[in-house]
Amino acid sequence: MRPIVFAVPVLLALAACEQQKQPQQQQQTPPQAQAGGADGSGCLAEAGPLPDGKAFGIAKAWTPSSLTLDPACMLDGEEAAKAAAARGDESPPPNDFYIVNDSTAVRTVPVAQNATARRVTHNASGGVEDQNTTYADMIANPGTYTPCPGDGCYVWVVIKGGAATEVNMQYLP
Repeated sequence: MRPIVFAVPVLLALAACEQQKQPQQQQQTPPQAQAGGADGSGCLAEAGPLPDGKAFGIAKAWTPSSLTLDPACMLDGEEAAKAAAARGDESPPPNDFYIVNDSTAVRTVPVAQNATARRVTHNASGGVEDQNTTYADMIANPGTYTPCPGDGCYVWVVIKGGAATEVNMQYLP
């Protein structure tokens, strides 16, 4: 029974992604991705608030109390290869990941006062590292890896009770 319960939401998310029109391709190795499918809430319809759960997208703006997110759909495995091929891009895509961001929807999500965060930044030797912090600290000091917020600022957001409780930057090689 458990695989069926898991498979239905993934299939619904993938069906929604098939309706997308234009991709933005990025290479990445996210720890949150699930083999052979989609992850995050970016594959949902354009209207309405983001549901509780995990959402992936681009942090377009942030304040101490909110995050403006452009939801996207991250695919991996066979689904990434299919989506890339359908759009005339390299298939399978580099690093086995493909991001589809066709939606024009941008959602503003309230952020819980005690929200945690993970920023991606450069360490003293110039390498890239994750740093666990608070959301308030991350927006004050987003690090040096990528300009955040902005078009290249990919994040995972955990939403509980309608508010973001975690905002984690995603490293993209």
